[in-house]
Amino acid sequence: MEILKVTWQNFANGNGFNEMDHRTYINLEQAILKLEPLLLNFGVKLCFEKQYFPSNNGMGERVYQILIDNEPLEKLVELEYEYGFIEDEGIPEHLIVTAVLMKLKDKTLRVVY
Repeated sequence: MEILKVTWQNFANGNGFNEMDHRTYINLEQAILKLEPLLLNFGVKLCFEKQYFPSNNGMGERVYQILIDNEPLEKLVELEYEYGFIEDEGIPEHLIVTAVLMKLKDKTLRVVY
């Protein structure tokens, strides 16, 4: 069985969590809930973990980061944080799903070739 790790990193240790951050986290949880049974049918287990750090580790104003198999979500999909929908609604669920599927595709192609 293939394992795909999705990690939510919070650099404010729960402090300073604003509405956008909360919305992104909710979108992440919803994406995981939808993807888990689907991917399990294809022999892929999603492993969701949360990590909390006391500071932002040089991440600027961001207080969170989503990693998919240790790769930042924004490297897997085109994501610009200044876009209005990101600021207002957080990272949308469909972009999280797309990033997970892109990473899975990348891992699968590496095994085949």
